[in-house]
Amino acid sequence: MISIICPTRNESGNIKLLVKKIHESVKIKHEIIFVDDDSTDGTIEVLKTISKNNNSIRLISRFKERDLSSAVALGISSAVYDYTAVIDADLQHDISNIMKMYDLAKKQKLDLVLSSRFLDNEKKGYSKQRETLSIVGNNFINKLISKRLTDPLSGCFLVKTTFFQQIKHKLILKGYKILFDILSSCDLKNYKIAEVPIKFHKRKHGESKLSKKVIIDFILSYFLRFFSKVIPLSFIKFSIVGLLGVGIHLIILNLLLLHYTFSFGISQFFAALITMNINFYLNNNYTFADDKLIKFSAFKGLIKFILFCSVGALISASVGSFLFDLTEYIYFSALMGIIFGSITNYVLNASFTWKKF
Repeated sequence: MISIICPTRNESGNIKLLVKKIHESVKIKHEIIFVDDDSTDGTIEVLKTISKNNNSIRLISRFKERDLSSAVALGISSAVYDYTAVIDADLQHDISNIMKMYDLAKKQKLDLVLSSRFLDNEKKGYSKQRETLSIVGNNFINKLISKRLTDPLSGCFLVKTTFFQQIKHKLILKGYKILFDILSSCDLKNYKIAEVPIKFHKRKHGESKLSKKVIIDFILSYFLRFFSKVIPLSFIKFSIVGLLGVGIHLIILNLLLLHYTFSFGISQFFAALITMNINFYLNNNYTFADDKLIKFSAFKGLIKFILFCSVGALISASVGSFLFDLTEYIYFSALMGIIFGSITNYVLNASFTWKKF
């Protein structure tokens, strides 16, 4: 039994043929989950009509969302069977690969099977530009994941559903390459992975989703994952919020000094207090969104956040002053003070405010 995820965005011309080919090719019990990202070409209407007459087809319709990675993740999270295959709705992937991947996974008890466009020498059906981009991307990804795969950017793959459930909270879910996200989110030495070749057909209907935005999203995801291998992603987010806080603090301080008769000390105090409230809100809804505090827990979290940030500020001032007395280098001492203060803020808040550790 297998769940098949098909993300869609303006694919009305392909849906009926895609469903027909899946039913013809997949002879075991299966479900097809279409996750649509706010199509405007009638895709939703086609899917609703088909699903009314076929209880093996499910539709998840997302409003104003256009991100393939999160669409696929939502689909896999909704799957009911032990294995889940992901395939594009544009008919460029060979539908027969679903059963090839499933049979291999069952036979060898695999966690992940990739359909590779580069496992043999037949590279037909896609442009030279896409081929070049894929090869370059593959080389970078293989260095990041420390495993040699011929097509870690493939859009057609099969995953053991329980494996995905284990790693889904580690995913970045940004852009169009969720397989890269999956591969880079865990230690691949602990999982069994294989590849099978796939024929890549030319698109018959609709338009390609490859664009500058897709490439930029992938590059951003790559560097986020690269740095998260060394530094926790939550620390990077926490630091980004902190940098925003510096700008907010300076703006508020200037406004208070220019438009009110407060002294510098009082203006600094209120600017810091307002900034910490804003930073808490951003961290609660962005950095630690999976452990978001609500209602009274949020109030208690805010108090802890202010206290721990005060400790971080004290550490920052102490380290900076010590190093300045020792070296007399202003910028070096200030920078090291900021680093130590930021680490203190993060560790204390991650450990006790949001309880990540």
